Amino acid sequence: MTVQIFALGMAAWMTATVGRLLLDASNRLCVSYGSEDQQVTGYKLIGLTLVSVVAVLVRVGVVVRANFQRRRSCDAKPSRWFTAVRCAMLI
Repeated sequence: MTVQIFALGMAAWMTATVGRLLLDASNRLCVSYGSEDQQVTGYKLIGLTLVSVVAVLVRVGVVVRANFQRRRSCDAKPSRWFTAVRCAMLI
């Protein structure tokens, strides 16, 4: 999961940078875009970046919470052998 977070962080950084460049450019950067289309594309890229970062943070929060709850259940005395093995694998 750490590598995925790193990769998405780098992709988010680059996407936001391109979106910001499209917004700040005084002239058209692409022949296919008009000046209004270029600004809309810049806003969309920044919005895409924000949505993807929030989605990853929510996913990380869910995973961390699930692992925390599993570890708390392992603090109690394990009643079965497979529960003890599962708890040992989490630690």
